[in-house]
Amino acid sequence: MKRIAPLALALGFLTQISSAQVTEEKLDWHSLAKAPSAAKSSKLQAQKKAETEKKWAECANQGKANSSKFASIKGWVMISWLRCARELSLDKSQADPLQSALKALDSSTDLLIAGPWSNSLWSESIRSRLTLLELLLKTKSESAWKQIETLLEQRDHLDKAQKAKVLSAAGEISQAKAQAKAAQFFYEQSLAEQETRSTREKLNSLLFALNEKKEKEEERVKSDAGPEVEGNFAERFQNSTKSNDLVTLLDDCIDYLRQYPGGRRARWAQDKVMEIYFGILDQNKDSKAKSLLDRALDLIEKSDSLRQVEWTRQMHRRGDFFGCLKIAEKSLETLSGSSTGASLLYMAGRCAQFSGEYKKAKKHFEKYLEQFAGGEDAGEVNFRLGLVHLRLGQASSAIASFEKLLQSKNSDRYELNARYWLARSFQATSNTRALSEVDEILSKYPMSYYGLRLRMERTSGLMEWPTPLKAGNDLKGNFTLSSTQKKALSRAELLAQNGWIAEALLELTEIPVPTDPKIKVLLAKKFNRLQLFPPVIRLVNEAGDLNPELRALDVVNLSFPQVYKDVIQEQAARQKLSPILVRSLIRQESAFGPRAISTSNAYGLMQIIGPTAQEISSELNLKSLVIPDDVYVPENNIQMGTYYIAKMIRQFGGNVPLGLAAYNAGPTRMRIFVEARSEVSEQTKKSSSDPWDEMWFDEVPWNETSFYVKAILRNALLYQLAEKAEAKEPDQRRVQFGSVLWSNLVLQP
Repeated sequence: MKRIAPLALALGFLTQISSAQVTEEKLDWHSLAKAPSAAKSSKLQAQKKAETEKKWAECANQGKANSSKFASIKGWVMISWLRCARELSLDKSQADPLQSALKALDSSTDLLIAGPWSNSLWSESIRSRLTLLELLLKTKSESAWKQIETLLEQRDHLDKAQKAKVLSAAGEISQAKAQAKAAQFFYEQSLAEQETRSTREKLNSLLFALNEKKEKEEERVKSDAGPEVEGNFAERFQNSTKSNDLVTLLDDCIDYLRQYPGGRRARWAQDKVMEIYFGILDQNKDSKAKSLLDRALDLIEKSDSLRQVEWTRQMHRRGDFFGCLKIAEKSLETLSGSSTGASLLYMAGRCAQFSGEYKKAKKHFEKYLEQFAGGEDAGEVNFRLGLVHLRLGQASSAIASFEKLLQSKNSDRYELNARYWLARSFQATSNTRALSEVDEILSKYPMSYYGLRLRMERTSGLMEWPTPLKAGNDLKGNFTLSSTQKKALSRAELLAQNGWIAEALLELTEIPVPTDPKIKVLLAKKFNRLQLFPPVIRLVNEAGDLNPELRALDVVNLSFPQVYKDVIQEQAARQKLSPILVRSLIRQESAFGPRAISTSNAYGLMQIIGPTAQEISSELNLKSLVIPDDVYVPENNIQMGTYYIAKMIRQFGGNVPLGLAAYNAGPTRMRIFVEARSEVSEQTKKSSSDPWDEMWFDEVPWNETSFYVKAILRNALLYQLAEKAEAKEPDQRRVQFGSVLWSNLVLQP
C-alpha cells in the first residue's frame, strides 16, 4: 500500500474543510428585480429612526431590547444603544442609562475583538466611558475610580487628549482624597500627554499648597551662548516685532539667514519670513499692500537659493502664482542644472501658466522636457505645454506636445484629456485627422463629459442615450463566498433593509470584489435594491470599463439613483437650482453614502467640512446644529449643501462650472485662480460652453477639481438622457441641448 506523506494528508483534510466553508450565491438579473429576501424588523427600524431623530430614551430602550434579539448584528446595535444612552445621560445629568449600556457591553467584550463594527464600537465605548466619568465626578461618586481604571486598562485605544482627560480626573480624585503626591503624579502625566490650561492650573494650585515653586507658563527667550551678534539679532527681532514693522522684521530675518544660515534661530527666521509674507499677501489689495508685497519679494530675492526653493514650494501650494514665479525664476539663475532644477522648472511653468504668463510658461516647460524628459512630472508638463501652445495660438505646436504625450509610457492618466485637446487642435488647423480623434474618444470614452459633448456636436445638440438600452436581461452567474463572507452579506442585507445603511456599507467591506464584469453587474443590481449605492457605482463603472457592452442604459441606470427625491426637489427649488444638479453633485461627492467622510473630514452626502458647516449653519440660522453628527443627517446635509453650491454659483457670476470648482477647491483658492487671468475671469460675466471657454477645466492647479467639474457636468447630462430614454416612442427619447450645456441647471428667478 502506498504511504501518503503526512503533509499531503494534512493538505487533503484542509481542502475538504475549506471547500465545506465555501458557498455559491446564484445571481440572476430577473430574480434580483424582486424585493430583497431579508426580513424587515419594525424594532430595528424604530431604533435607527429614534437615533436619527434624537429621541434618546426611545432609542436606548429599543437598543436594550434589540441587543438580545439580533445576535448577528449585536455589535451595530450596541454602538447605537451606547450613543443614545450617552446623549440621554447628558440630557438628564444622570449616569444610569449609560451605566446600563456599558454593563451590557462588559458582558459581551467579544464584540470588541472582531467584526466590522469593532473599531466603531471601541470608539463609542471610549466616548461613553469618558462621559460617564464626567457625570460621576460631578456627583462625587465612588464608582468614578472604577471607570478610570477601566479606561487606563484600555489606554491603547485612547488618543492623547483622552488619556490626558482620564489622568487629570485621576489627579482630581486623588487630590480630593488628600493624596497630594498621587495627584501631582497624575496631573504631570496628564500634561505630558496634552497641555491644557485647566490641568495646569490644578497642578499649580497643588504645588502652591505644597509650598513648592510654581512652574512658569510662559516660555522665556534664552540668550544665546553663541556670538554676541546673535544676541543683537534677538534684540532687533524684538524691537521690530513690538513696533509691528513687518518689512523691517522681514529684512532682519533675511539678514540673519544670510549671516547665520545654520544659526540657532534659522528655522524660526525661515518660517517667520513666510508668515510675514503671507500676512501681507492676505491684506486688502490696495496700493499700499501691493507696495509692501513688492518690497517683501525684493527682500526674499536677496536670500540664498536653497532657502528660496523651500519658499517657492510654499507659495506654489498656497496658490500665490505671482510670488512663486518670481522667486522660482530667481532660484533658477543658480540652480537650473542642479537636482532641484526639475522641481523649480515645474513650479515656474505652472505658476506662469496660472498667471497668464504663457511665453514664460512655455520657456520653463520646454526647458524641463529638455533637461528632465524622464522626470516624474514629464507627463503633466507635456500636457500643460500643449495647453499653453493653444493659449498662444500655436495649434501645430500643441499637436506635437499632445502626440508626444500620447506616445509616451504611462500616458493613461492624461489620455482622455490629451486626446480631446489634440482633436481640438486638429480642428483649429482644419486637419481632417480631427474626425478620427473624435471617433477614438467616442469609442473609448463614450460616457465621459468630453465624449458626450463631442457626440452632441455631430448631432447639433439633439441627442439620445449613447449606448444600447438593454444588456442585463440574460445576465446570470454564481458568486463564490466563504462562510464568513456569506454571514457578512446576510448582515448587510438585514441592516440595509431596516435603514442601517452606513453599517451595511461597512459590512460590505468584507465581501470580495469579483473580476467577472457580468458578476459585477449582478452584484451591483443586488446592492442597488438595498440602496447601498457606493459599491453599486463602483461596480457598474468597473464592469463598463471591462466590457463596453455593459454600458447599456439598464445597467448604467443602477449607478444613477433617484433617492432623496423630495428633499432634493424642495431644497433645489428654494435655491433656484435644478434637482439634477444637486443629484449629480451628490453622486460625485459621496456616491449617495449618507455617512461618507473624506480624508479632509468632509461629511455626508454633499461632503461638507466642519468650518463650512459652521458658516452655513450661521447663515441659515441652524442654531442647534451639532457637527459632525447632524451634518450626516440627509435632510440637513442636502439643505446645507444645496445652499452652499447656490452660493458658490452666485459668487462666480452664475457660472455653474466655476461654482462647482469653488465648491470643491474652496472659494478663496478658486477666486485667486480666476482673477489671475482675464480669459478665465471673463467667464463670470457670460454663459458659454464653447470648448475654448472651457479650457480652464484642464488648467486648474488641482487635478481633483479638474476631474470633479467634468464629472458633475457629465452626471447631469446622463441623468437628463436617462430620464428621456424611458419613453416608449423613439422620437421621445431625444434631448435637445442648447449651446450652453449647463444653462438649465440654474433656474430663472
